[in-house]
Amino acid sequence: MNTSGSKPLLPLDAAWEILARERTSLRIEEADLGRAQGRILARGVRADRDLPPFDRAALDGYAVRLPDRREGEMTLPIVAEVAAGESGPRRMRPATAVRIWTGAAVPEGAEGIVPVETAQTRGESLILADPLPIDGARRPGIADRGEDARRGALLLPPGRPIGPSEIALLAAVGVDPVPVRREPEIAVVATGSELVPPRLRPERAQIRSSNDVVLSALLRAAGIGRIRSTRIVPDRPGLLREALRRGLDRDVLVVSGGVSMGRHDIVPDLLAELGVRIRFHRVAIRPGKPVLFGIGSGGSGRTAVFGLPGNPLSVLATAVVFLLPFLRAARGEGPFVPPGVPALLERPIRRGGGLVHFVPCRAAIDSLGTLRVRELPIHGSGDTVSAAGADGFLQIPGDGVERPAGERVGFLPLPGCRLKGGDG
Repeated sequence: MNTSGSKPLLPLDAAWEILARERTSLRIEEADLGRAQGRILARGVRADRDLPPFDRAALDGYAVRLPDRREGEMTLPIVAEVAAGESGPRRMRPATAVRIWTGAAVPEGAEGIVPVETAQTRGESLILADPLPIDGARRPGIADRGEDARRGALLLPPGRPIGPSEIALLAAVGVDPVPVRREPEIAVVATGSELVPPRLRPERAQIRSSNDVVLSALLRAAGIGRIRSTRIVPDRPGLLREALRRGLDRDVLVVSGGVSMGRHDIVPDLLAELGVRIRFHRVAIRPGKPVLFGIGSGGSGRTAVFGLPGNPLSVLATAVVFLLPFLRAARGEGPFVPPGVPALLERPIRRGGGLVHFVPCRAAIDSLGTLRVRELPIHGSGDTVSAAGADGFLQIPGDGVERPAGERVGFLPLPGCRLKGGDG
C-alpha cells in the first residue's frame, strides 16, 4: 500500500524545477511542407539568397530612366515589356521606358516606376509632365534586392511554431521537407473500478468515465502530441499493472486516479515495481495535491509518467499546471516555462491552508484591452457542472491574505478558450 502520505508536501516551485530538469527532448524528423502546420521548427532557417532576389516591381506601370536633361514635358519611348518570370532587358538606356508588371525583374538603371493608373501614354511613348513623378532619389515602385533579408540572414529560429505565415516563408526559401521535432506519443489510462464508458448507462455504484476523454480533448485543443491509446482500467493489480506496462512504451504515460492515499490507490507502487523512478509525489497545491511525476523506460526509451488525481477538476488543473508545459518543452517550443499570464482580479479573493490554490475562473478582455478574471464558484473538485463554464484557473497563494479587486494575479488559460469582451 502507498505510504507517501507521510512525506511532506513538495512546494510548487520545486516541482516545476524538477520538470525543467527532466525535460524530454524528442528527436528531429522531416515533415512535408504542406503538412508542417502546427509543428515546431527544429532547426533555424536562413535565407538561401537575397529577398527579394532581384530588384522587383512592386506595382504595374512603367519603369523609367530619365534623360540627362530634365526640363518640362518629356516623351520617353516604351522600348520593351516585362512580366513576372520573364528576364526582360538587363539594363535601361537613358530616356527610355519599359512597360512592367508587378513581380517582374526591374532592369538596371531604372529610377522608379510610374503607376499605370496615373501614366499618360501616346502610342508607344510615355509622357512625363512637369513636375516629374520620378525624382530618382527613392526609386518609387521598386522593391530593392535584399531589402527584406540578405542571404544567410536568420529568418526563423528553432522552436518557432509553424503557422500559415511561416509556411509562406519556408516555401520562399525552399525548405521542403521541414525539420520538426517529433510529436510526443501519449498513452492515457483512467483507473477506477467504478468507471464505465460514457456511452453506457452506469449501475447504482458506478459513474461514467470523463477523465480519459477530458485529457484527450485537452491535448488535442492544445495541439500537442499524438494520443496513441486510452484505457479504462479497474483497480485490480494485475490488469492495472499490464495497462501501465503498455503505457510505458510511449513517450508519455498519463494516469488519472489511483495516486492518493487510499487502500485502492495502488498506482505509485505499481509504477515503482515497473521501474519508474518517482521524482515527486504530492505537491502543496489544491486541487491536485496527490499529483505524481516520474521517469520510466519502455519500448520508446525514456518515458515521462504523470499520475493525476481522479477528480475531474483536479485532472484539469494538474494537466494545465504540469503536463501541458512539460509537453510543450518536449516538442521543442523552448525550455520548460511555468504556465500563467498576468491578469487583473474583478472581485476580491482569499484562500488559506498554506497551499497554492488553482481556482476555476471566467476571463474577459475589457474595453482597454486588459485581461480581467473572476472566481467561478464550484462545489468541490468533482463539480463538473460548474467547472464547465471555466476559461482557466487563477493561481492564488494560500496565505489567508485577501487579494483585492484590481490586483494582478496569474491566469492559466485552458487550451481553446476564447476570451470575450465586456463581462465575458
